[in-house]
Order: sequence, then C-alpha cells, then structure tokens
Amino acid sequence: MSPGRTEGNLPAELMADYGHQGNLPSIAANIYEALRSFDDKPADMLLGEGTTDQGLGLAIMNRLHKASGFRTIRA
Repeated sequence: MSPGRTEGNLPAELMADYGHQGNLPSIAANIYEALRSFDDKPADMLLGEGTTDQGLGLAIMNRLHKASGFRTIRA
C-alpha cells in the first residue's frame, strides 16, 4: 500500500473515522467534526455507515440524514 493510501486505494485525506460501530457515544461525539472535515476537501460525495435508529443511534442517524439532504442509499 502506498503512503497516504488506504486498502481500497482511496487517499487517506478523503477518509474519516468517527468511531467504532459498537461505541455510539464515541460516534455521537465525533460525527459532526468528521463531517465538517470534508468541507474543504475535493469530495463529490460522502458515504457513511448507518447505525441503529434507537436511543443515541437515532440522534446519530438524524445527523447523517440531515447532512445528506435526506438522500439515502440502502444496501
């Protein structure tokens, strides 16, 4: 793997980790900053992994939905 590249061959600067899937408090604490980190980057779209829509997961999913303009790809 080249320096600055990820396994999927995406530039590392176009990746953001907002927390481990099982740690909702960590995701909630990091998601806004992670999304804002793309404001000045040459990205045409963002892909994010969703989480549960219960409890704190509901707030996280709400933030992702708002950030996406309510456009969702179901996989």
